[in-house]
Amino acid sequence: MPDHLHLVAQFNLAQGMRGTVSNLKRYLSRTQGIRWQEGFFDHRIRSDKLLRETVDYARMNPVRAGLAKRPEDWPYRWSR
Repeated sequence: MPDHLHLVAQFNLAQGMRGTVSNLKRYLSRTQGIRWQEGFFDHRIRSDKLLRETVDYARMNPVRAGLAKRPEDWPYRWSR
């Protein structure tokens, strides 16, 4: 998305979410020239159903925004 990022991830408990997101934003800022807003907004996923809904929402976001016809057409995606 041109103005935000969706990320579904599992975090290392020792470093935690805040440290991991901070490091990711620092890296992308340095390597891609991205200027980030302060902080981030998170959702805790506590069930398989909510995980599926969250992943579907993130995948469909560029389609809903009219930036791609299908989720597969969006060039800025990665999944495992």
